Amino acid sequence: MARTVLDIPLKPGSSRFTPVPTPSHRHAAPSAPWPWLDSSTSTDVSSDDAGRPECPHPEGECGGCWCGYPQTLFPNWRVDQQSKSGIRKIIQASSSGHKDKSIIYRLDMLASGVFEAQEPLDLASQSTETLWEQVQQRRPEGTRVRALFVEDLSGTTLQMLGTRYNIEPFFFSSALNWIPTRYQEELRHGQGDHMTLVLKFVSTKEILPPQGVVTAPQSPTTTVSASAGRPLHPDDHAEELVIDTQKPLYLRSSSDTSIIFQDLLALHVIRSNSGSTILSYHAPPSKWNSTSAKFLCERISVAGRSVYWQHIFRRSQDPTCVILLILWHAFYAWDEALEVLYRHICYLESGVMSTNDPKMTNELHVIRAHILHYDSLLGDFRKTIQFVEKIHNPALVTTTVTSSSSSSSSATTSNGADEWKDLLHKECAHMLSGVDRLEETLKMHDKRLRNVMNLTFSLVNIEDSKRMAALAEASGRDSAAMRQISSLTMIFLPASLVAAVFGMNVTEINEGSFPRFHTYLAIAIPLTIFTVWVTVALQFRSQIIASRERKEKMNQGSDLETSWEDDESLSAWSGLWWPILLGKIWMRNRRTHGTQDEKTLM
Repeated sequence: MARTVLDIPLKPGSSRFTPVPTPSHRHAAPSAPWPWLDSSTSTDVSSDDAGRPECPHPEGECGGCWCGYPQTLFPNWRVDQQSKSGIRKIIQASSSGHKDKSIIYRLDMLASGVFEAQEPLDLASQSTETLWEQVQQRRPEGTRVRALFVEDLSGTTLQMLGTRYNIEPFFFSSALNWIPTRYQEELRHGQGDHMTLVLKFVSTKEILPPQGVVTAPQSPTTTVSASAGRPLHPDDHAEELVIDTQKPLYLRSSSDTSIIFQDLLALHVIRSNSGSTILSYHAPPSKWNSTSAKFLCERISVAGRSVYWQHIFRRSQDPTCVILLILWHAFYAWDEALEVLYRHICYLESGVMSTNDPKMTNELHVIRAHILHYDSLLGDFRKTIQFVEKIHNPALVTTTVTSSSSSSSSATTSNGADEWKDLLHKECAHMLSGVDRLEETLKMHDKRLRNVMNLTFSLVNIEDSKRMAALAEASGRDSAAMRQISSLTMIFLPASLVAAVFGMNVTEINEGSFPRFHTYLAIAIPLTIFTVWVTVALQFRSQIIASRERKEKMNQGSDLETSWEDDESLSAWSGLWWPILLGKIWMRNRRTHGTQDEKTLM
């Protein structure tokens, strides 16, 4: 019998979807004076050179060698700091003889605004010396921006790129540990700067069932309750109840099973008037299912064919326009993920209306916890766009000159820079407007989830009320039965008492002669009548007293519907004449019904 996709346990802890690291934001920017040194870490300045890797090149032939990165360019990054940040682990993996699978996809933007893909650099098919020569090789003439998309970052690739472009190790440590950050460094007015952007965003993907497993579409005769609230991971209940926003969010709607997971966008931009470079790090897709370097490279190349963006590329020499293009990729991923989330919330709403399974409440809480986390990620996305809009390219700022020819050239460049600033502001405003819409959509999802949760609790309360009403009705029937039993006991109690008295073997009763049956009746019947009379009289008395007290408390007797208890002539002891009161009540009810019948006929 074939299994359906809903029968396959999809555990978030499996190697297919690994939770992303929890970010340590204090280690995200160069302004932090102690990179990857916590308060509990000892700082021994005498051991700064301890453990520094030895260069394999002969002495005197090590000019500009990449083997000592990052300590050769950044001496404050000691070995223990490299180990804690994860850089050391990658470097040691390359030096220990592991096969280097790193690939660098290259994409050049020419002066005409056209993108041209170059041959990828594959470390597995060439030596490190050849790769180092290609990294140092000058780009072709007319290349305005070169984008490098790094797949499966290795220690060799990290050290070569870090040395070639003088990259602060904070970029690699933030990218490896998924720490959102944005900062500017190496600012040189009129020449250029370095800008780092590390951003987390959400993406979605449909999970396909394994081979041999068929999906079971929901037929029209199948009720939603048959699948709603079913645990996503039936073999791992303990892990299912744990709310971890760093893990992927599994969404099962009808026959489709989708996943919303966190993705990474890590960019280091070298803006220069002699040619700019964009370095894009990509986390291993096999581990985190993130965007691959090849996919983003092809996506940017396709976007470069757009007529709208071609016009922008021709008008501007700033590599920031390419950064905006890459940020649009994150925006698309956000929009697609929220669409999938919208469909799943609609599915949950229909499920809650047809069933009140408490397991659905657990799923609602898990989804809402992820939505709150997505709201913070969307806030980081907004700040990144605002950062790109605010930090202008210093290479477009010209210095003051005295000659007339240089002055005219400078004025032309300045006018172009001002035009690009206006264009950058407009494009960022478009994207920020889209982010506003995404935030409103996320808020709407949160409100709908709260509405579904309230509906779930309301349905549970309604079911509880129905059960309580059934219990009250049952207890009322039991109470009526008990009253009947009490009444019968009250009637037969005097006779039982007299029978018990006559059955006593005492001299006052049995001496001389035995009592006759008519003697028993003569005593039992009057005693029974007296007991019933007194009991009913006490009930009438309690009703009269309760009516008087209620009337005094409300103090508006004239507005109330009068009854026999409201007769002022009645006293607290009028209940002793309850047969007369019953006759009056009967006559009064008869007159009332007669008057109502006459009005009905008229």
